[in-house]
Amino acid sequence: MARQRLQKILAAAGVASRRKCEELITEGVVRVNRKVVDELPAFADADTDIITVRGKRIRRAEKVYFLLNKPK
Repeated sequence: MARQRLQKILAAAGVASRRKCEELITEGVVRVNRKVVDELPAFADADTDIITVRGKRIRRAEKVYFLLNKPK
């Protein structure tokens, strides 16, 4: 996947809202590949980079698809 803004990746993972994720980044509690990120804009690749918030690794949620049959 292409590089995206870090706050967008964190928000999609359910960490917090995008605005709150921006605050977390500027506080210095977010790391990408073991390096502290504290400036915006910050970019990362959700598939290849290791992203942690306060030491907890963030993983992308797998999408689940349901197929329904609704006969009349």
